[in-house]
Amino acid sequence: MSKAKVINSLFSVLTTLTFFIPLQTAKAADLPGAGITIAVIDFAGFDYQAPELKDAIVGEVCTDSLVAFDHSNNHISHCPGYKEVVEGTGVATVEYSASGDLPFSDSGHGTAVASVIAGKTIGVAPGVKIVQIRALHGLVLAFDWLHANAQKYDISAVVMSSGVLIPEGAREFRPCKEATRETAPNGVDTLLSPYYDRIKTDGLAFFSSAGNDAYAISVDAPACLNSVISVGATQGPNAGTIIAPYSNISPDISILAPGTLSTQQIVSKGNFAINQYSSGTSFANPYVAGVWADVKALYPKLSNDQILAAMRATGTLLDDVNVKHIPAINVVALMSFLASGSEIPSLESTFTAQRASFSNATFDLAASNSQLSASNETLLKSNTSLANQLALALSQSSSAKMAADDAQMQITALNTTTADQANKIAKYTSDLLTAQNQIIKLTSDLQAAQKLIDSLPKPLPQIACAKGKEKITIAVAKCPSGWKLVVKK
Repeated sequence: MSKAKVINSLFSVLTTLTFFIPLQTAKAADLPGAGITIAVIDFAGFDYQAPELKDAIVGEVCTDSLVAFDHSNNHISHCPGYKEVVEGTGVATVEYSASGDLPFSDSGHGTAVASVIAGKTIGVAPGVKIVQIRALHGLVLAFDWLHANAQKYDISAVVMSSGVLIPEGAREFRPCKEATRETAPNGVDTLLSPYYDRIKTDGLAFFSSAGNDAYAISVDAPACLNSVISVGATQGPNAGTIIAPYSNISPDISILAPGTLSTQQIVSKGNFAINQYSSGTSFANPYVAGVWADVKALYPKLSNDQILAAMRATGTLLDDVNVKHIPAINVVALMSFLASGSEIPSLESTFTAQRASFSNATFDLAASNSQLSASNETLLKSNTSLANQLALALSQSSSAKMAADDAQMQITALNTTTADQANKIAKYTSDLLTAQNQIIKLTSDLQAAQKLIDSLPKPLPQIACAKGKEKITIAVAKCPSGWKLVVKK
C-alpha cells in the first residue's frame, strides 16, 4: 500500500466544501483506513443490505437481555431465536416478532453512523471494515462480547453515538460514573464505567458523541468518562467554522468535528427512513473515528492517546461560552504534522489551555453565584413578607367567611319564616274569598226573596184552616190533618 496514495485519497475526501465527496480510487489497498476494523454499537439497528456499506460489514451481533415473555406468553426479545447474544448476517438489522419472525426495522441511525466511517461514497475511511452490534437492553452483553471477540475480528476501536443525558448543573447529584448504568429487565442494575475502562485496557479506542442538548459545561454519559474520546460538533463552511449550537460542550471534551451529514447517497433496501440531511454529534463522532482509522492505518505504531493528542495539537481552536480553545479536527494540518515526523505532545498537555479557560470562567461564575445568593436572600425576605401578608389575608378571609356564613343562616331562617307567613296569608286570602262568595250568594238569595215578596198581591189574602165552623188563621200554606185550607180575599 502506498502511503502517499492513501493520503491523497484522504485529502480528496476531507478538504472540500461539502461534508463528504465520492472517492475516485479503484484499489482497496489505497483506500483510507484499509486494514482497520471498527465496531459500531447502536440501539436502533442497521441495514446490512445498505449499498453504501456493501463489502464493508464483516460481522453482525445482536445483544438483548430482555429474554422474557409478555402477558400473552409471547417472546419479547429483540434478537433472533430470543437469545441474549446472536451472531450472523442480518441479526443486527431485524427485530423478530412472536408471530413468524417477521423482520422490521425502526431506524437508519446505525446505518448512517457506520456510513460516515466506511461508506464507499461518503465514508471518511472507506477502507475500514465494520462490525455492527445492536445492543438494545444489552450493553453489558455487548461489552462482554467485545472483550471476548475483539482479537477474533481484529477490532481496533468502538463507536457509539448514543448516550445518557446528564442535566446541566446536576453533576453533583448524578456524577458521570453513576450515569453510566444499565438496568436489566430483571431489575439488576450494573455500573458500566468499569466496562468502558476495560475496553481502553484492551487497547481499543472508544468514541462517544457529546450529545445534542446545547449544554455549555456538560456532556452526555459515557462521553464524560476519562476513558472515552468525547466528540462535539461544528458547522458552517467547510463544516468547521463554528461550534454547532446544539452540541454539548465541557472543559474535558476531546475534539470537535463536522456534524452535518448529507445522507442522500445512503440508499437502503430495508425499511429505514433517513432524512436527506441530518445533523448531530452522532455524525461528528464517527467522523473523528474515521480519521483516527486513517491515521492508525498509516501510522500503526502510534498509540490511541498519541493519535488523539496529534488531532488536538493540530486542530482549529474554537471558543464556546464557558470553554475556550477547543480543537476542531483539521485533517490537512494533522496529516502534514504527522508526515513531518514532529514530536507529538502529551495528551494531557493539549488540555491545559482548554481547561484553564474554564477555570478562569468559574471565577466569574463564583461572582455570579454570590450575586445570585444575595438575590435569593432578598427574594426569601420578600417571600417571607408575602407569606405573612397572605397568612393575615387568609385569617381575615376566614373571619369574613364566618360572618358571611352567619348572615346566610339568618337569611335562610328569615326566608323560612317568610315562607310560613306567605302560606298563612295565602290561606287567609282563600278563606276570605270563600266568605265573600258566600255573602254574594246570600245577597243574591235575599234579593230573589225580596222580588218574590214584592210580586205578591196587596193586600195579601188571608190563609186559614177550617174544620166545620171553626177557622184558624195560619202563617203557612199547610193545614193540620183533618183541616181544610181556605183562602179569604
